[in-house]
Amino acid sequence: MAILSIMWWRLWFLRNQYVHGISAHDTDSVLAWLENFLTSFIAANAAEDVPRNVLGSRDVLWRPPLEGTYKVNSDVTIDKDQLGVGIGLVIRDFQELVMVLNA
Repeated sequence: MAILSIMWWRLWFLRNQYVHGISAHDTDSVLAWLENFLTSFIAANAAEDVPRNVLGSRDVLWRPPLEGTYKVNSDVTIDKDQLGVGIGLVIRDFQELVMVLNA
């Protein structure tokens, strides 16, 4: 499930870059990025001395979408000790009203 979530996010990210004229990527570069990401992810999660559940400071603020549109935010968490996966999703309109909430 984690691999599918990462692939879904990367495809969404690349699609947005393409739609907004930032860049285009070929299939080989997408697969190379995915392989590199997964290798790093596995290595980071194998390390025993890395503190868990430590969040860094973020200065990112949520902004509503343009009028007449919706914004989708999602997140995934993996609990390898309990063998569980949590997925959250919220869709809001331009007035910041929650249209869909799923956790």
